Amino acid sequence: MERVRLIECWLPLAHVLNREYGWGYDSATLELLILLAAPTLLGVCNAVEARAILLRVERKHRGGAL
Repeated sequence: MERVRLIECWLPLAHVLNREYGWGYDSATLELLILLAAPTLLGVCNAVEARAILLRVERKHRGGAL
């Protein structure tokens, strides 16, 4: 259940980043990005922090797990 809640919470932000940075990921890949970032996202207090985390995780896993 926590996994679903995490995805529901941060998927809209992941879609915004996907559009802004032209990643071209589909929803399933964005969900994977969120799950890869999950350990850090669980302690996030605001969208600015989450944005930085998602950007860092995307950069780390670009061309690999994503």
